[in-house]
Amino acid sequence: MIVKKIPGGGVTELVYDQYDRLVYSRDANQAARGVWAFIKYDGLNRPIVTGEISSSSNRATLAGTVDSGTQHHENWANGSTAGYSLSQTAPTSATEAHLLTITFYDDYGFQKPSGFDYAAGYYGSANTSVKGQVTGGRTRMLPGNGSPGGWLTAVTYYEGEYRPIQTVRDLYDLGYKL
Repeated sequence: MIVKKIPGGGVTELVYDQYDRLVYSRDANQAARGVWAFIKYDGLNRPIVTGEISSSSNRATLAGTVDSGTQHHENWANGSTAGYSLSQTAPTSATEAHLLTITFYDDYGFQKPSGFDYAAGYYGSANTSVKGQVTGGRTRMLPGNGSPGGWLTAVTYYEGEYRPIQTVRDLYDLGYKL
């Protein structure tokens, strides 16, 4: 499926890569704003980042660009806020400013705000060898003026059988003061 029509919602266009993963999509509202939503993946085909990027290209042009790409996935890049390289797969011009969500898997090596370490409670320690689980993520705050906002971070800690035992996350400041 490359195009779907939703009653009252207009046309949604979809672009897949050679591995049958959704890479680009845009609905009628995004088309009016001149942007495409994108998803980038890690080596295990897990979605790691989502975002929006401005482009005047049509669906066929983007599909040709995606098909000509030779890289399968983005690489781990712990030194950055994004936590991953962003230039290996389409769109190769994406930067941190284009990102809306970031998802981290398998370990806790990504950058976290201070105070986001595991706090021993009922369980004495968390499992630091987590494999195949979401260990954290970032979500972009949208300030409403068209500029990218800051990040809200969340970290989930697991016990030995991969059951979540603690979640630490940022909360958006609603302006209330006590």
